[in-house]
Parts: sequence; C-alpha cells; structure tokens
Amino acid sequence: MRLHTYRDESRSGRLNLTGGGGHPWSVDLVSATASLILVVGFSYAFVALWVTKRSMNFFPARALGSITG
Repeated sequence: MRLHTYRDESRSGRLNLTGGGGHPWSVDLVSATASLILVVGFSYAFVALWVTKRSMNFFPARALGSITG
C-alpha cells in the first residue's frame, strides 16, 4: 500500500491510496473523505430527529408550545 499524489487535468491536487499484488486497486482519498463526511452528517441528523421525536413523546406539552409549571 502506498500514498500517491498527482495533479489532474485542471491542475488540482489529488491523493490516492494504491495497493496491489495480484489485484491492483486504488482509492481516491478526497472523494472517500467527502463521502464519509456526508454519511456521518446524515447519521447525526437522523439521530437528532429521532431524539427530538422521542422527547416529544415524553413531554407532549412542548409539542403544543404551552409549557405549564
């Protein structure tokens, strides 16, 4: 496994992780990192939505906007 840096046609820097042996492979680390950030962001948003809906079941007065003491 090795890290390979190069410039593409538009002169942008690219970073690849390459490996090989019998079956060579390559992973574009910029795209993989962006995909990971999106997946983690959607996961956090889903958990926040789930927690919010769950808390509305425990405190139904908050859902109506009238909190009584």
